[in-house]
Amino acid sequence: MKRQFFVIGVALAALALLAGCGSTPVPATPVPPTPVPPTAAPATAIPGRTSGPTGIQVLFLERSGGLQGIAESWTVFSSGTIESSHGSTVVVAPGQVRSALDQLKNAGFFEFEDEYGTAGTCNDCITYRLTADYGGMTKTVTAVQGATDTPANVLQAMDIVNALVSGVGEN
Repeated sequence: MKRQFFVIGVALAALALLAGCGSTPVPATPVPPTPVPPTAAPATAIPGRTSGPTGIQVLFLERSGGLQGIAESWTVFSSGTIESSHGSTVVVAPGQVRSALDQLKNAGFFEFEDEYGTAGTCNDCITYRLTADYGGMTKTVTAVQGATDTPANVLQAMDIVNALVSGVGEN
């Protein structure tokens, strides 16, 4: 009987010691990004557009649909700050944002039609809605990946922004 009390006592003492070994993480002090002025004032605002310490909103990408029923979005600011609808925020170099905008312009994004592939139904297709604001031009394009009438160059434009936001707050 004494041996059982001894074993229980040692186990409780060990448990109490281990409970005290937990450490409290020290939060890192966030460094706010430096705002980068836009190259030109936008002609019209992006819906929900904001400006402030994170710069000016220049890209907004929504991705939805598919068999998994995804619904996610990213807001990209001129400073390089990228915020996801999942609550994640990362900062990339402002030059990466400018490069993505330049690539969109060079791909003809601002001359695209407003919608591609939205007339039909597709259970496993992903719908992209991209709004870009650059050099006084604002354009929103909706495209369905997997639809037969969505041109490859439109999907390539979506991929430019997908690459920029890749891994930010994805499930």
